[in-house]
Amino acid sequence: MKPSSDIYFFVGSNFKNKGGVEIHLKNLISNLGHKNISVIANIINRNEIESLLPNTKLIFANYDNSTFSIIKRFLLVVRLPRNAIFHFHDYNSFIKFGFFAKLIIKSKLYVTFHGWEGHYPLFRRDKLIRRLVKYFADATINVGEFIKTWYNTIGDETIYGGVSGKKTNLPKGPIDNLVMYYVGRVALDSGFISFLEHVIDVRYNCVYIIGAKRQDLTPELSSRLQYFESNIKIEFLGWYDDPYSCIPKQSKVFTTGYLSILEALENDLEIYSSYENPLKKDYLIHSPFSQYINIIDAEKNEILITREKLPNSVNWAEDFGWTRVVEAYERVWK
Repeated sequence: MKPSSDIYFFVGSNFKNKGGVEIHLKNLISNLGHKNISVIANIINRNEIESLLPNTKLIFANYDNSTFSIIKRFLLVVRLPRNAIFHFHDYNSFIKFGFFAKLIIKSKLYVTFHGWEGHYPLFRRDKLIRRLVKYFADATINVGEFIKTWYNTIGDETIYGGVSGKKTNLPKGPIDNLVMYYVGRVALDSGFISFLEHVIDVRYNCVYIIGAKRQDLTPELSSRLQYFESNIKIEFLGWYDDPYSCIPKQSKVFTTGYLSILEALENDLEIYSSYENPLKKDYLIHSPFSQYINIIDAEKNEILITREKLPNSVNWAEDFGWTRVVEAYERVWK
């Protein structure tokens, strides 16, 4: 990457929650150490992205499919410089801007494929779109080895996110083996229901949910939650910029995303995760840290893999730090 090059990151239309993609982008930008970075995002998420990236140049556009919005996105691309780095976070943003950029700018285009669509089996349409974007992109990054297997999109780099290298100052408190913390999105595709089924089966007393508020649940989730609350105490703690700052040392944590798993491992917490289908199984098992997680087969409600103790030799800042992620991006941009 040329030090003088401008960098434009395009993000998709789902920027409402501070999930894996959003935190990935925030940490990537802060660790690049580059002044000329701009982010192009959906205007409906303006408040969220402004709070997440307060010191970054932001450009907003309408992502709807009206003729007026399409023309405005086309004109936005026309005004972009020709010698910049253009990187798209997932295929949704490429669909909105990438084809225009390929036609007009004729510059190299890069894509990071994050996660999956949350439904199984995968829709044929989703697989075809990813392959089409891969075809038009000059280089791609996969967040997870499973993307190559399930979408047949071989990345030039494979990453898993990173950690800061600085452990959270976890609060002290009595270790309660009958309490479990859930960190992450609360949704049908996030493993939330299988998590609750597991804690009831193991007879935990209490569950604390970090990353969601009760009023944000969908009607379907709220209805299903009533059954579980008749068997166990469930308390929603809301969102924390550092979710692990409120979890006592040596606690048990359930989480499923790569970033959250890495942060929990960095803080020496006992981690549980689960899969409900073969794709999510590959997502977890083919990660470089799967042996340090208790992985639950949700269908059988039994632990498939019992974690190994983390070796003292693991250097989180060196092995899984954001510097490693930045280096992967810079190799792709060369």
